[in-house]
Amino acid sequence: MRFTINEKYINRRKKDPYIVIFFCISLPMIMSMPLICDNDVNLKQLIFIHCSVFLAGVFLSLSNLKQFLKYARNHYIEITDDGIKDAQLDFYTVIPWSLIVDIKVKKRGSEIIKLKLIINNGDSSNKYDLSRYSHLNDLVREVTNRIKNQKGVRPNCSVPN
Repeated sequence: MRFTINEKYINRRKKDPYIVIFFCISLPMIMSMPLICDNDVNLKQLIFIHCSVFLAGVFLSLSNLKQFLKYARNHYIEITDDGIKDAQLDFYTVIPWSLIVDIKVKKRGSEIIKLKLIINNGDSSNKYDLSRYSHLNDLVREVTNRIKNQKGVRPNCSVPN
Protein backbone atom coordinates (compact mmCIF):
# COMPACT_ATOMS: atom_id res chain seq x y z
CA MET A 1 0.00 0.00 0.00
CA ARG A 2 1.27 3.49 -0.88
CA PHE A 3 1.21 6.40 1.53
CA THR A 4 1.66 9.98 0.34
CA ILE A 5 2.34 13.19 2.24
CA ASN A 6 -0.74 14.47 4.04
CA GLU A 7 -2.56 17.46 2.47
CA LYS A 8 -2.75 19.10 5.89
CA TYR A 9 1.05 19.08 6.10
CA ILE A 10 1.36 20.46 2.55
CA ASN A 11 -1.12 23.26 3.28
CA ARG A 12 0.82 24.17 6.43
CA ARG A 13 4.01 24.46 4.37
CA LYS A 14 2.21 26.66 1.83
CA LYS A 15 1.73 29.28 4.57
CA ASP A 16 5.49 29.68 5.16
CA PRO A 17 6.02 32.48 2.58
CA TYR A 18 3.32 34.59 4.24
CA ILE A 19 5.00 34.19 7.61
CA VAL A 20 8.34 35.19 6.10
CA ILE A 21 6.75 38.21 4.42
CA PHE A 22 5.26 39.31 7.73
CA PHE A 23 8.56 38.98 9.57
CA CYS A 24 10.61 40.51 6.74
CA ILE A 25 8.41 43.61 6.86
CA SER A 26 7.61 43.98 10.53
CA LEU A 27 10.84 43.03 12.28
CA PRO A 28 13.20 45.33 10.34
CA MET A 29 10.72 48.20 10.68
CA ILE A 30 10.35 47.71 14.43
CA MET A 31 14.09 47.31 14.93
CA SER A 32 14.86 50.46 12.94
CA MET A 33 12.30 52.72 14.66
CA PRO A 34 14.96 54.36 16.83
CA LEU A 35 16.98 55.10 13.68
CA ILE A 36 13.97 56.54 11.84
CA CYS A 37 13.28 58.88 14.76
CA ASP A 38 16.88 60.10 14.60
CA ASN A 39 17.48 62.94 12.15
CA ASP A 40 20.95 61.79 11.09
CA VAL A 41 19.73 58.69 9.20
CA ASN A 42 19.74 58.55 5.43
CA LEU A 43 16.18 57.41 4.71
CA LYS A 44 17.00 56.21 1.16
CA GLN A 45 19.64 53.79 2.46
CA LEU A 46 17.31 52.52 5.15
CA ILE A 47 14.51 51.90 2.62
CA PHE A 48 16.98 50.17 0.29
CA ILE A 49 18.11 47.86 3.11
CA HIS A 50 14.51 47.05 4.04
CA CYS A 51 13.58 46.31 0.44
CA SER A 52 16.61 44.12 -0.17
CA VAL A 53 16.00 42.08 3.02
CA PHE A 54 12.32 41.75 2.10
CA LEU A 55 13.01 40.61 -1.47
CA ALA A 56 15.71 38.16 -0.39
CA GLY A 57 13.43 36.64 2.24
CA VAL A 58 10.49 36.32 -0.14
CA PHE A 59 12.64 34.86 -2.93
CA LEU A 60 14.20 32.24 -0.67
CA SER A 61 10.88 31.31 0.88
CA LEU A 62 9.11 30.95 -2.48
CA SER A 63 11.94 28.89 -3.98
CA ASN A 64 11.89 26.61 -0.93
CA LEU A 65 8.12 26.19 -1.27
CA LYS A 66 8.44 25.37 -4.98
CA GLN A 67 11.05 22.69 -4.25
CA PHE A 68 8.93 21.20 -1.46
CA LEU A 69 5.80 21.02 -3.63
CA LYS A 70 7.75 19.25 -6.36
CA TYR A 71 9.11 16.83 -3.75
CA ALA A 72 5.66 16.26 -2.18
CA ARG A 73 4.01 15.47 -5.53
CA ASN A 74 6.51 12.73 -6.35
CA HIS A 75 7.21 11.32 -2.89
CA TYR A 76 5.58 8.29 -1.29
CA ILE A 77 6.38 5.39 0.97
CA GLU A 78 5.26 1.87 0.24
CA ILE A 79 5.05 -1.14 2.52
CA THR A 80 6.63 -4.12 0.77
CA ASP A 81 7.82 -7.58 1.77
CA ASP A 82 11.42 -6.34 1.78
CA GLY A 83 10.75 -3.33 4.01
CA ILE A 84 9.59 0.26 3.78
CA LYS A 85 10.26 1.68 0.34
CA ASP A 86 10.89 5.44 0.49
CA ALA A 87 10.53 6.79 -3.06
CA GLN A 88 11.97 10.22 -3.90
CA LEU A 89 12.05 12.08 -7.22
CA ASP A 90 14.54 9.87 -9.04
CA PHE A 91 15.58 7.16 -6.57
CA TYR A 92 14.26 5.08 -3.72
CA THR A 93 15.62 3.49 -0.58
CA VAL A 94 14.36 0.43 1.24
CA ILE A 95 14.52 0.14 5.00
CA PRO A 96 14.58 -3.60 5.75
CA TRP A 97 12.29 -4.92 8.48
CA SER A 98 15.29 -6.38 10.29
CA LEU A 99 16.66 -2.88 11.02
CA ILE A 100 13.50 -1.62 12.75
CA VAL A 101 14.03 -1.93 16.48
CA ASP A 102 11.06 -0.07 17.93
CA ILE A 103 7.92 1.86 17.01
CA LYS A 104 6.82 5.00 18.86
CA VAL A 105 3.15 5.93 18.44
CA LYS A 106 1.46 8.99 19.92
CA LYS A 107 -2.34 9.08 19.90
CA ARG A 108 -4.95 11.73 20.55
CA GLY A 109 -8.10 9.80 21.28
CA SER A 110 -8.33 7.10 18.64
CA GLU A 111 -6.40 9.16 16.07
CA ILE A 112 -2.66 8.61 15.62
CA ILE A 113 -0.82 11.94 15.42
CA LYS A 114 2.83 10.85 15.54
CA LEU A 115 4.61 7.77 14.30
CA LYS A 116 8.35 7.21 14.60
CA LEU A 117 10.38 4.15 13.77
CA ILE A 118 13.63 3.49 15.63
CA ILE A 119 16.13 2.03 13.20
CA ASN A 120 19.37 0.38 14.29
CA ASN A 121 22.25 0.65 11.82
CA GLY A 122 24.94 -1.29 13.65
CA ASP A 123 26.63 1.25 15.91
CA SER A 124 23.99 3.99 15.64
CA SER A 125 20.24 4.24 15.91
CA ASN A 126 18.13 6.71 13.95
CA LYS A 127 14.55 7.90 14.22
CA TYR A 128 12.49 7.82 11.06
CA ASP A 129 9.48 10.12 11.40
CA LEU A 130 6.40 9.01 9.47
CA SER A 131 4.03 11.58 10.99
CA ARG A 132 3.62 13.66 7.84
CA TYR A 133 2.02 10.88 5.80
CA SER A 134 -1.70 10.39 5.26
CA HIS A 135 -3.72 7.51 6.73
CA LEU A 136 -1.49 6.98 9.77
CA ASN A 137 -3.86 4.40 11.28
CA ASP A 138 -3.49 2.19 8.19
CA LEU A 139 0.26 2.79 8.12
CA VAL A 140 0.65 1.68 11.75
CA ARG A 141 -1.47 -1.40 11.09
CA GLU A 142 0.62 -2.35 8.04
CA VAL A 143 3.96 -1.81 9.79
CA THR A 144 2.96 -3.66 12.96
CA ASN A 145 1.63 -6.61 10.95
CA ARG A 146 4.92 -6.86 9.05
CA ILE A 147 6.97 -6.58 12.24
CA LYS A 148 4.85 -9.17 14.05
CA ASN A 149 5.59 -11.55 11.17
CA GLN A 150 9.32 -10.91 11.73
CA LYS A 151 8.99 -11.05 15.56
CA GLY A 152 10.72 -14.43 15.87
CA VAL A 153 13.86 -12.93 14.37
CA ARG A 154 13.92 -9.84 16.63
CA PRO A 155 12.33 -10.54 20.04
CA ASN A 156 13.35 -7.14 21.47
CA CYS A 157 11.10 -5.14 19.13
CA SER A 158 8.06 -3.72 20.90
CA VAL A 159 4.95 -3.28 18.80
CA PRO A 160 2.03 -1.07 19.93
CA ASN A 161 -1.43 -2.55 20.29
